[in-house]
Amino acid sequence: MRDTGGYAVGLMHSMKNVFDFQGGNIFVTSDIGWVVGHSYMVYGPLLVGGTTILYEGKPTVTPDPL
Repeated sequence: MRDTGGYAVGLMHSMKNVFDFQGGNIFVTSDIGWVVGHSYMVYGPLLVGGTTILYEGKPTVTPDPL
């Protein structure tokens, strides 16, 4: 067993009360590779019954790193 219940409860609370996110809404946040990306793009919307839009790849309008 892992003690992730408190994490899930806190994440659900912040999704509903901080972001005012309800089930059926679409939520778009930071890159999934960031720490908050895992919470607020994968687990948070699933916990409250929402939808997440994921984008794979680099946007075409960013500067060339070279």
